[in-house]
Amino acid sequence: MLDHMILTVSDVERSLAFYEAALKPLNIKFFMPYKGEDGHPDLWGFGDGKRSFFWKGFSTLSVHGINGGLLWGAKGKAGVLVDVTITVDLRNEKASHWPFGSEDRRSRFEPQRVALENAKDGKVLAELLQPRTSFQGHALETPWSDLQLAYFAGCAMWTYLNTPFLLV
Repeated sequence: MLDHMILTVSDVERSLAFYEAALKPLNIKFFMPYKGEDGHPDLWGFGDGKRSFFWKGFSTLSVHGINGGLLWGAKGKAGVLVDVTITVDLRNEKASHWPFGSEDRRSRFEPQRVALENAKDGKVLAELLQPRTSFQGHALETPWSDLQLAYFAGCAMWTYLNTPFLLV
């Protein structure tokens, strides 16, 4: 369950109208404007009239993830992404996982590039351009490289975490 979420939009009036229409069948409505102060943006809250379910304002989302399953082991990557912070961009297709196998590494996913970076200074440790093509010829039992894992996990988590907001 989401307690609240903040999204940034380019056209507030159009976005408010869209959300009011889209959320009406769920009995969720615009009810709580907030005038930003001290560097905080103006926000518009949607909810049930008693509490806000989400706010429109932020551009990234970070979650704590506990990941596992049979696929990771089948690909030779069990334990790499067990306990991570996943950060996704809500405007552009970008995601990262930290730690990525060890505390000193993080992943950086974009559709045409995936990289492993030093978590402290951002120095690129390894990168793969056009990463989707690296899966050609793979079977279910084909092991993945760390960069392939970073691509798959980044793409999947960006999609999972952005899906509720793609209609903005």
